[in-house]
Amino acid sequence: MGKCENRRFREMLHRYELGRLPVEEQEELEQHLLECDECFQDFSEFQATVEHIRFSPKVRDAIVQLAGQEEATPAVPKKAGKFRPFLIPASLITALALIILVLNPWHIEFRPTEEAFAAENRLAVLHFENLVDHDDPDRLGEITASLLITDLTDSRYIQMISSQRLFDIMQRLDYQDRASSDPEIASRIAREARAKWLMTGKIVQVDPNIVITYEISDVQDGRVISAKRITGQEQETIFSLVDRITVDIRGSVELPEVAQEETDNLVADITTHSAEAYRYYLEGVEKISKFYTREAIADFNQALEYDSTFAMAYYYLSRYKDTDYINQAVAYSDKTTRLGKYYIEGRQALISGDAETYIDKMKTITVEFPDEKMVFYDLGLTFYERSQFEESKDYLLKAIEIDPSYKGAINSLAYAYDKLGDFENSILAINQYIALVPDEPNPYDSRGDLYAFNGEPEKAIESYMKALEIKPDYYESMRKMGHLFLMQREFDRALQCYTTMLPTADSGYYFRRVYPVLLPCYQGKFDQALSDIDELLEEQKARQEAAGISYSLKIKALIYYQQGNIAQAIDAMAQSVETYYQAYPSTIADDRYLLVQFVAESGDFEQAALILDSLREHLADSKKEVFRYWYALGVKAWAQGEIEKAVDALEMAEKLSIGSSSRFSVGYTLGRVYLEMGKYEQAVAILEDITGDYGESVRLCVGPWNVKSHYYLGLAYENSRWYQKAIEQFQIFLEFWDGADPGIEEVADARQRLERLQSDM
Repeated sequence: MGKCENRRFREMLHRYELGRLPVEEQEELEQHLLECDECFQDFSEFQATVEHIRFSPKVRDAIVQLAGQEEATPAVPKKAGKFRPFLIPASLITALALIILVLNPWHIEFRPTEEAFAAENRLAVLHFENLVDHDDPDRLGEITASLLITDLTDSRYIQMISSQRLFDIMQRLDYQDRASSDPEIASRIAREARAKWLMTGKIVQVDPNIVITYEISDVQDGRVISAKRITGQEQETIFSLVDRITVDIRGSVELPEVAQEETDNLVADITTHSAEAYRYYLEGVEKISKFYTREAIADFNQALEYDSTFAMAYYYLSRYKDTDYINQAVAYSDKTTRLGKYYIEGRQALISGDAETYIDKMKTITVEFPDEKMVFYDLGLTFYERSQFEESKDYLLKAIEIDPSYKGAINSLAYAYDKLGDFENSILAINQYIALVPDEPNPYDSRGDLYAFNGEPEKAIESYMKALEIKPDYYESMRKMGHLFLMQREFDRALQCYTTMLPTADSGYYFRRVYPVLLPCYQGKFDQALSDIDELLEEQKARQEAAGISYSLKIKALIYYQQGNIAQAIDAMAQSVETYYQAYPSTIADDRYLLVQFVAESGDFEQAALILDSLREHLADSKKEVFRYWYALGVKAWAQGEIEKAVDALEMAEKLSIGSSSRFSVGYTLGRVYLEMGKYEQAVAILEDITGDYGESVRLCVGPWNVKSHYYLGLAYENSRWYQKAIEQFQIFLEFWDGADPGIEEVADARQRLERLQSDM
């Protein structure tokens, strides 16, 4: 056989293989391949090479090594043209390149075992195509596929590939819109998912009754195993049709005889009897993947309007709205799958403080449902919350290995790297997230956080603004930007951010309402702040907002402490703790460590010791929160004049508080103790560390201490003879409290020191 004499097409073929051929020329070339045996033969040989790349561990290793040696930019997968029967366009190569680019920076070993490729009885069910209405506004095609997957999830003999896993593959390959209608694309997706069987289908009719056609095929050889048309009876729902189809699936594919003895629950009995409820549930899950939490909560609530017994809707609300919803999830957990029960039982254990049982449940899922990427993600989050950041990173990397485009895991990985002190990799991860979804707000919000944590507020604000440009009501970014303006002394801009958020009264309303009250506190106008807080407390009590009441009382206590009204500080702090415990009796993290400090400084060491003992007993089993005990032990010793004991305890608290939102309080107090001891180098180090972190959860809740940290850092610099740096810190402090209430000793002292230092320069 000779070579094609049309040189233009031969050059196009090479560019096609590399994914660099425009769409118009792709279609022209594909028509030529239908007519030219020589070019088609060349292409077929190239296809064989592609298949070798896909399945050869040695070749994969070589590619990974090359990816580590050369810089590359992820190519956007090309959309396939009209020619279907044999073509595997360059998107296969670009997809592999994307996987390498996603995984290689974090050193994941991508070496699928022979066992992984030989996984038996894996079934992929793609969304059904709705021929009645291609836009499918009621998501009937998606609901049908999702119900089929759910109905067979508990089978021990068929491993269902989750809807999310299939969606991830389609999104990575840019096939979301054509998977249901194009057999070659559907087969490609099934192969990527390592499925043995593929099921596709069509909604042919909706009224007066539903008519569905579907086909089950063998992925390896394309052989059709079963092709059916099923017509619903009058008033028959999609749920009962799905039950009929799953019976046919079990009878069509090759399963051991014992598989027929499995209990086959009605799908409505393990989900919901309401198609509307299921549609809202799916929309909520989708929005969670985009971090549209507020909108997702609304969808889950809407699902419950249609079906108040929908267990998994309660489960998600327990994750993203209020932990109390787990009680309803447990109550209706018999109406879900085995997988759903694991999630519900695990979350119930976690909420009750039994983290070990939770971890055991999640690890069970990793064994029984190895493609369930969310469980690796959840374990990553759990270890992150426990401040076990190395373990968190490892689980998140496993989630990303399952799905290289897993946005949530990549996002959390960036935070884990930051906590491990690896800012370079944290930014690399978050930029990869941005590259995956440049039109979503959350990756820019996360990048803003990372810049804020690492002392770059201007870059943080720029990222938050980008998130708000994409989604103007993305209040996460609006809130954080307001906090940064507050800490940058741009009080008017901070107030503008806070008031923009106020009209929406969801579960976080009380916190948005309290933010404007912080402005006079940060300006040193404490009498005004106390008056505003009292007014806010009346509103919060009327709304029965326990968390908001506790938060407001804590700020009030810190203001009293600053003013020297120690008895009032103790009273407000005790009320704050009691209010929170009454509402959340199972909470581990509490503010009794501050109560110990105030009581000890009042001279009542006996009462301080009693609170300290109760705190020690309460925190005995908490690896994350035990630093609160060490802090309380340290400040009690400091108040008693036992300075060395105080330092030892506070240093232990500082070591254990990494990753905690209360870390600022520890560093602030330890810095003051170092100053008192004349350990100026250590004081500079710790105070620089806490003032360089602009994260909202770290600095916002400590009121006056946030501002005074600059005053004490100025003292540490001055005593270390770093006079210019001392000047800068005193100036920052006075910019905050320049118009403060009269009589604040630190303000008068800072002004005198600043004047003296400037005159000596």
